[in-house]
Amino acid sequence: MFARRRVENNDGLEFATHLDRACSCLEQDKLKEALAKDFHLLQSALASGRTIISNEKNLPKLVAIAGSKVRELSMLYYANPAVEGDNCILWLRAGAELEADRRIDVWESNHLKSN
Repeated sequence: MFARRRVENNDGLEFATHLDRACSCLEQDKLKEALAKDFHLLQSALASGRTIISNEKNLPKLVAIAGSKVRELSMLYYANPAVEGDNCILWLRAGAELEADRRIDVWESNHLKSN
């Protein structure tokens, strides 16, 4: 993604302190590592428009768990073109407004719980 210049460079370093608190919500080291690997997405979202657009399927679940302890994470919104297909594209073209059903914990519940 970096090579294709599809990543907005907004580091959100002021949100790096949330990583330890978020990881403490997860029991397995494997899950903590997965959250840490993608935490840059959360930092950028917190620093910019609070929206994450990614094909990552595990991240919303991890953030939904961590959001119970780290309130800032529960205020993120999510879209996944690989899961949603045309609905995601249409939402983006319409302006990507923050909608309640796109809040990351709600999105995870609606799109991934049955899988």
